[in-house]
Amino acid sequence: MTRSSPATRLPSELIEITIAYLFYDMRSLRACTMTCYSWYIIAIPHLHRTLTIETYSGVQNSRWPNPLRRMHALGLLPLVKCLWVYEHNNDNVGLSPTLFNRRTLRQVSALTNVQDLEVEYLDIPNFIPRIRRYFKHVGSIFGNNQRST
Repeated sequence: MTRSSPATRLPSELIEITIAYLFYDMRSLRACTMTCYSWYIIAIPHLHRTLTIETYSGVQNSRWPNPLRRMHALGLLPLVKCLWVYEHNNDNVGLSPTLFNRRTLRQVSALTNVQDLEVEYLDIPNFIPRIRRYFKHVGSIFGNNQRST
């Protein structure tokens, strides 16, 4: 007969308080996820709260969808509350429609709980004509009298 760890017998309220205290300490949060399953369930939303994505000037060299792809495969995108997209080379190219494809759009649509969005160098002139295609939930701010594109 195996003995269970004392960590598994702690009340969930104490675990939540402990993990909330470690909010900015990613190394400790990762360690909490490996303690036991109950600690993992409580720590994982804190660990994946912020998603930072770098974009690069050339679409061929862009690594921008990789973090999206990995987190989407693990089902973690709904945990993201802060999404930061910034230009790595500071060429003022930033986020443009050329970086989106069908798969990337599906992954972006899984970001259902984002509360804080920061995009450096958003290519507004190219996004506006088809904004609903890229951000369907944003389309509601344009009113119902706009025709769909």
